[in-house]
Amino acid sequence: MKSLPRRFESGDLASVFAMAGDAVRVLALRTLAVGAPAALVLQATSGLGLEVVLVAFTSLSYSLFNIYSSAIRATANPLGLARGALSRAAFALVISSLGGIVFGWQLAIVGEFFGALIAAALIRHWLHKTKPRDKATHAPLQADTSTERDGFFVFLALTLVAAPLYLDRIFVTTTFGSAMGGKYGFLLIVGMFSSTMVGIMAQSIGPRLVQQQHAGRPMREQLITILKTTLLCVSVSVVAIGFFVFCISVWPLAALWDKYAMDATSIILVSLISFFRVSEFFDWLLISHNAEKEMLYSSIVFAVFAVGISGAIYLYSAPFVYFLGGILVSRTAQFAVQTTFVVLKSRQIRMAQ
Repeated sequence: MKSLPRRFESGDLASVFAMAGDAVRVLALRTLAVGAPAALVLQATSGLGLEVVLVAFTSLSYSLFNIYSSAIRATANPLGLARGALSRAAFALVISSLGGIVFGWQLAIVGEFFGALIAAALIRHWLHKTKPRDKATHAPLQADTSTERDGFFVFLALTLVAAPLYLDRIFVTTTFGSAMGGKYGFLLIVGMFSSTMVGIMAQSIGPRLVQQQHAGRPMREQLITILKTTLLCVSVSVVAIGFFVFCISVWPLAALWDKYAMDATSIILVSLISFFRVSEFFDWLLISHNAEKEMLYSSIVFAVFAVGISGAIYLYSAPFVYFLGGILVSRTAQFAVQTTFVVLKSRQIRMAQ
């Protein structure tokens, strides 16, 4: 996450190409090493060899797209990233639709493969047209001390945060019934506005935060970037949520308010939970200062709070609103730990100067 932005900031665009190319070759070899034997075995035992090949190549094309997306994201080129995502969706939609209608589901999957592959090729082309940074325009660059262990910490931290949030619908339906599960699914639309906004902005400012640190700029500049982006995300989300609530409570979708038993308390809690998605910006800030372990600690705090509170709600048959409150408390605890580590890191930097 941080090595590519640092290399680009150092003016070493060639190594960005090289790292992306190495990752592509490794993935291709691994896909061949695993997919080929699996296809042969399943073809011999159940006749599903073709299906395995289709899934393997589609997964590989997704990986290629993600690799080159990471590379162009490191160049602070959000337009190139957006064009790549749009190209992938458009090509996949057209090829999959035509293939599925004319030839069946196998060609629909092939459409996904070609959509991602074409988009990856386009991003690679745009990446080659990118101009490298001018090394002379920056302060002395910091040493890149990235290690594989850092990547493992990030992976584990993201998994700990994602797991409770992916299992939440199952928990709500099991604990409170299918009707409440439907209500919760509808409530998640409210959180979608902030999640989408933060996700888009994180793709842009994340590499920028890494580049700022690598160029030796003060943490204060990074915090100003985060503050401005957070205010933008929250402001746009508030407007979008307000419009959505108006539509389902007044006009033109007022019937949905009663259908899903909406209430103001649940909407407010879900909105507040969604605003804490801005913690992703602080994850990037910690990563930029080689503080992946601290990022992991904050994720552990979230997971412990979320699982502990959910377990208590299940044991004591607490109402649904307590579940929403518990997720909000968990997010708050995670954010508090993150900001504490940021303050400590800031003091450490000042003392070292």
